[in-house]
Amino acid sequence: MLAAFAAAGCGVVRPTDHEKVCPSYEAVIRPVLQTNCANCHSGANAGGGYVIGEHASTVSRSDDGTPRVAPGVVSSPFLEAARGKLPGHPAISADDLALLDNWVVACRAAPRPHDYHPIGWATSTDPLQFHGGAVRDAGYDFAECKSCHGEDLRGGKSGFDCNSCHQGENGPLACDTCHGDKTSPAPPKNLSGVRLTTALGVGAHRSHVEDGKLHRAFGCGTCHNDIKKVDDEGHYRRAGKFFPGPATVRLPSTDGGTARWDRTTATCTNVACHAPNKSDTAPTKFDPVWTSVGKDELKCGGCHGFPPSTHADNRCEVCHAPGYAGGGVDLALHLNGKVDLRGGGEQCDACHSGPGTTPFVDLKGRTADAGVQSVGAHDAHLRANKLRGPLACDACHLVPLKVDSPGHIDDAAPPATVFPPGLGGLASAQGATPVYNAANATCGSVYCHGGGVFPFVDTAPGLLRTPKWTGGPEQAACGTCHGLPPIDGSLGHTAAQTQPCTQCHGGTVSADGGIVFTSTADGGRTTKHMDGKVTGQ
Repeated sequence: MLAAFAAAGCGVVRPTDHEKVCPSYEAVIRPVLQTNCANCHSGANAGGGYVIGEHASTVSRSDDGTPRVAPGVVSSPFLEAARGKLPGHPAISADDLALLDNWVVACRAAPRPHDYHPIGWATSTDPLQFHGGAVRDAGYDFAECKSCHGEDLRGGKSGFDCNSCHQGENGPLACDTCHGDKTSPAPPKNLSGVRLTTALGVGAHRSHVEDGKLHRAFGCGTCHNDIKKVDDEGHYRRAGKFFPGPATVRLPSTDGGTARWDRTTATCTNVACHAPNKSDTAPTKFDPVWTSVGKDELKCGGCHGFPPSTHADNRCEVCHAPGYAGGGVDLALHLNGKVDLRGGGEQCDACHSGPGTTPFVDLKGRTADAGVQSVGAHDAHLRANKLRGPLACDACHLVPLKVDSPGHIDDAAPPATVFPPGLGGLASAQGATPVYNAANATCGSVYCHGGGVFPFVDTAPGLLRTPKWTGGPEQAACGTCHGLPPIDGSLGHTAAQTQPCTQCHGGTVSADGGIVFTSTADGGRTTKHMDGKVTGQ
């Protein structure tokens, strides 16, 4: 083919006979096809997906890369159909058949006669004479082309504009000249014109470069050398020399593994997108098959478990709400290389608010619905109030050191365990044995609400020893945890007591009956009231 390329010197007319006998496709051949074939092979539902119309479409390939019109071949499927030798194709007239036979065999299905190039120079399926093959054989060195057609290939001395066929901003140097099409530079088609996803050069390219249900479109540079122009280093040239392929595959690795592409098995291994967490044992497709498009190689549960093996809850939106909307995923966040939690960041308050001034937020984003157990009286405990400074989460729960610590996201029985065995701390002070009844949302035998050895003997009326978590502010008020005064007999408090609390507990209660608070170094407030000890002066 190099010889054919070199023989086409600019300004030198080759003596040929085909100009006298080869017809114009548009003027002669297309009308014949319109009369005989267009009834079936036109429009969106063209028979066999084959549209006969413009020259490029008529000489196109089948999805498996087979030429429909095989230049120079008497038994071309195109001619066999015209002869009536293919099922469902009646023979056309002898005169029309003679025209088509001459056009395919002698004229190599050319769009028009050529002055300086071989007959099949513009026939994309001609394996011997098509100019695309000649350019490839020349290592995509366009110097010869430019010597006749100009530096911009817009005509030059030849007067023929290459962009008349290669339409678009980059003309012959557009990505889709060799692979892809006008909708995308990614295959299909591949370099051999194949469109089947079972071919290595096609595979799941389109599944990656177009928005899908689980991810936003990836650029070609995600997996290959990032090419901006066709003649960039690393495309078809390496160290200045022509590189015939295959294309370099560079894949982002997952933590704890090195990404690898295996052409033999057509599989990707240890790729961050398909194996984000190798410690997760639940996924079904850590190593997807590139050529098995549409066969569940990419689905929820394939890359991470549903739920992951470290999670007990498969409601992704509970903790990862920003990435989920309307039952699907937010394409801008899903597969973005990081874990996006509800409130942002990676600390506890990404999903829950902590002690302080920030309103408590449950895992569904609710802040004010105190009638829901997951909200309840959290705010009343986490913020300073009239009875006590803020409590820390570990007063009632085991606080995990990390998100994936045992007993946290692997707990299959939400809500979170309240007063777990071994908790200790304030809730168990003075011998209290705290319990939480999720069925009716009540706490019992909690030190803070009158549990334990000393407070428990109090028999004053109006005590509320089993406050309802969702019952509102009246569940914890002066006189609900211990009497005013307590009635405990042997401890010295009686119903007839008239001395103010400050007489014995001046360090805890002020003269006006309020609780004494002091400021902390971080700007908060603390008190000796309800601190697990009996405080005097």
